[in-house]
Amino acid sequence: MMGVGGWLLRALAVAAGGLLLLLAVALLAGRVLARGDELIFQYRASVYEDWDIYLMDVGRGLIVALAEVNSPHNEHQPTWSPDGTRLAFVSERDGDRELYVLEAYGSIHALTSNNIADLEPHWSPDGRQIVFTSYQGESYSQIYTVNADGTDRRWVTHYSSLHPSWSPDGTQILLTAFQNYVPRVALVIRSSRERRDLTHESTNGEITPIWSPDGAQIAYVGVPSSQAELYIMNADGSGTRQVTNGLAYIADPAWSPDGRRIAFTRGGGDLYIINVDGSGLRRLTVSDASYLALAWRP
Repeated sequence: MMGVGGWLLRALAVAAGGLLLLLAVALLAGRVLARGDELIFQYRASVYEDWDIYLMDVGRGLIVALAEVNSPHNEHQPTWSPDGTRLAFVSERDGDRELYVLEAYGSIHALTSNNIADLEPHWSPDGRQIVFTSYQGESYSQIYTVNADGTDRRWVTHYSSLHPSWSPDGTQILLTAFQNYVPRVALVIRSSRERRDLTHESTNGEITPIWSPDGAQIAYVGVPSSQAELYIMNADGSGTRQVTNGLAYIADPAWSPDGRRIAFTRGGGDLYIINVDGSGLRRLTVSDASYLALAWRP
């Protein structure tokens, strides 16, 4: 089995009308996608199919299936290590949702193995640890960390929380916490586990926060009414501004490595990107398929 640099890929291209055309099944010895302009996400063609992990070259519109991690079971929520050589993801291959890592040399190993669902992995800046959400029941989740080799699992929160994201300097973890059953963006100081709530505005809450690459800003989804829109604020919670207007049902924001663009899905459907100032909205896919859990390759 080849490593991350030489996958067995099923190559697909996005045609002008948005249709996916099967190009080939081939063993690719070199890189196919342009580094720095590459999105990874979970994808399924219809509700009758399993989730698999795919990659997209945003500039060329090329989509490829990551065959080395895809199995006959659902694969979810892929995320790259900071150096772009390893991939953490969620799989149901052992009957439960657990965390796995695809190493640079091609092997896959489990990070968690238990009877609860472990989800939403996110790497520490030094690539040594992964923060994730662990569901203790159907509606109660907490944040944990684990070493990249699966050892030393530790709790971060003892309250209902999800959507963790490690700060670029490694000192804080961004997450969604609940205030009176309403989701809010908060951060936890790693050294003290002190929690600081950053948002209080939206009637229905704020979710899925993610740090900008330089740690100066935070993107998140706010739900002021029945429509979910994309927002950006400073890392201290000030300077909130709305980026999208009228798109609605936005989910899974992801900063580009240069910090100039944000990718997101709309209603779990098609992929979009937009400049951080709200200009340059671009729809990347036009189909009936579903896309979730976006991440850019560093």
